[in-house]
Order: sequence, then C-alpha cells, then structure tokens
Amino acid sequence: MALRRGNRVVTYTPRETREYEERVAWEARAAGVTMIEGPVALKLWLYSKGRRRADIDNAAKSIMDGLNGVAYRDDSQV
Repeated sequence: MALRRGNRVVTYTPRETREYEERVAWEARAAGVTMIEGPVALKLWLYSKGRRRADIDNAAKSIMDGLNGVAYRDDSQV
C-alpha cells in the first residue's frame, strides 16, 4: 500500500497482510519445505469464502511473499 507523505510516497504492508505472510512462511516450514536454488514455478489453488470475490493478484502476491526466503531465495526465481 502506498501513502503520500508531503512530496514523498511511502509504501508499507498492512498488519493483516504481514501476519498472513508470516503464517504462510510458518506453514511452509512446518510442512518441511526446503530452499529451491533454481527457477521456480508455482501452481496455486485459491478458494474464496462464500460469494465474496477475492482479489487473486493480491492473494497470490501474499503467498509468494510468504514463501520468499523460505522456499526460494528471491521472488525473481518465480
């Protein structure tokens, strides 16, 4: 998320998103995920609760950010 502070734009990750990314990292470690060194391809199945439409781009980004440093060194590998 980006905010304007005077003449500057400051980006930050909302607390709820940070907590979700930390949970993704924790679950990956608990499942025994190890670091991959080469190129990585991800296949994600995303389900939304009820009839509410999810923002798939943001959901995928949060999962990828949570796996960054756990399943792969840098998201440029994906």
